[in-house]
Amino acid sequence: MDFERVQAEWTLGRYPLKNLPEVAAQAMMAGFEGPFILDLVGYAAPSLDRLKPETVEGAFREMGLPTLTKSQALLLLARRVASRVLRKEVSCRAGAEAIQDLALSIHPDEMPEWMWEFRYLEDYEAGWDVSFDKKVMQLAWSLLEDS
Repeated sequence: MDFERVQAEWTLGRYPLKNLPEVAAQAMMAGFEGPFILDLVGYAAPSLDRLKPETVEGAFREMGLPTLTKSQALLLLARRVASRVLRKEVSCRAGAEAIQDLALSIHPDEMPEWMWEFRYLEDYEAGWDVSFDKKVMQLAWSLLEDS
């Protein structure tokens, strides 16, 4: 299981709460342990509404993951999409749409500057033509070069 992706999606409010106990169980099978992981693995559907964010954050720390800000989570996920675009695993259009979808996970006031071009990429050109693809590729490279 990709715990970094799960953490980033959770930070952005995109990870299903009902799946968190399974994440904790997978963490235990991967050799991680601690009181937060044990607490999280014990939650069931009826009690998930009482799950505190501190428990989830503590479980991620016990997995060796630093706390992420929304901006950091957005960048981590966007870089993964950009990498897939550059490897041609997804089309430029699909990649741009995925990153735009990520942009909607964060309030515009919290959005990092680099995200603005992706958020309004459709306004860059009227259609999805070759020059649009070239622009997406350039933006994808810029995301990965800043690492």
